[in-house]
Amino acid sequence: MHITSNTLPRTYCKTIIEIDVGVCYQSDLQTVIHTLIEAASEHPDVLRDPAPKTWLLSFGDSSWNMRLLVWLNSPKNRMQVISDVNCAIVEKFRSCGVEIPFSQRDLHLKTFPMSWAADAQR
Repeated sequence: MHITSNTLPRTYCKTIIEIDVGVCYQSDLQTVIHTLIEAASEHPDVLRDPAPKTWLLSFGDSSWNMRLLVWLNSPKNRMQVISDVNCAIVEKFRSCGVEIPFSQRDLHLKTFPMSWAADAQR
């Protein structure tokens, strides 16, 4: 039996990256989608085919949670591309008024009878 392996070195394998980002509920979703695709498409290492794609994944506590998917020819510069695209997203969101929210929690304080405080000190 003769087995032939026609595999390419890892540096020649296409790789996919996922970038997740949350945007404020007041954001225009079409602007967000267009901006994410534009930020990825402008990077020289991001492939045009398959083209970058984005989805609204879920409704978070403070944001719509989006996912951007992009393809690279090689995993070699993966982390640098992620950083570059993230920086481009921040700049583009700022220029078109899309906000990336921070987590917020409401704290409701209630008053309790003074007798509860006395019981707690015992």
